[in-house]
Amino acid sequence: MKSIRRRVLLQRAIPASLVGLTGCLDEAISSNDQTSTDKRTFDTPAPGECEQARRPKPTPTEEGLQPQEYPSYPSSLDKDAAERFAEEYEEAYQHNHYVAAEFRVGIDDVLVSGGAARVVEDAGEFFVGVNGRIDTADEEQPEYTETPTPEPAPTGTKTFAAWYYLTDRFALRNEVEADGMGFDEGDDPDLQGATVVVCN
Repeated sequence: MKSIRRRVLLQRAIPASLVGLTGCLDEAISSNDQTSTDKRTFDTPAPGECEQARRPKPTPTEEGLQPQEYPSYPSSLDKDAAERFAEEYEEAYQHNHYVAAEFRVGIDDVLVSGGAARVVEDAGEFFVGVNGRIDTADEEQPEYTETPTPEPAPTGTKTFAAWYYLTDRFALRNEVEADGMGFDEGDDPDLQGATVVVCN
């Protein structure tokens, strides 16, 4: 990313009733409202100098796997549009990255499923955390042999997690370690080292 500037999101005040160190909270903070730790610093493209990073664009495989199209950026950004874009973009990205960089000969079925685990709005801009998994299989491999012992078809599973930051001018993406679990509702957005995926 070139010509970037430092962006600092100002820390919001937390109601005193939520800061007490003794006892438990009676009500959970909504995961779709705001972060509990809102002071964050990360790089964003300077106005007029946005440069989109290269993204995976695989060629079709002999097994019939095709590249997946990336979604169009919303013309009007709201919570639902931000969530939908992040989910669809991440699914396309993970599919194309697998086919371009991790594909194994014989694999003819790739299923990518992702969903937003956290959506945070900040003055009309959005943080979206997406969890998901990739399941792959060789459907041509028979599930059973003529021997008495069943032999399952080769399969594979991998989890992924990524944070998105979406504005009217650009979108950032930062893939993070999934640890088999992905995000939960209490995780704070992490955009350190994020790359530009959309320039408007």
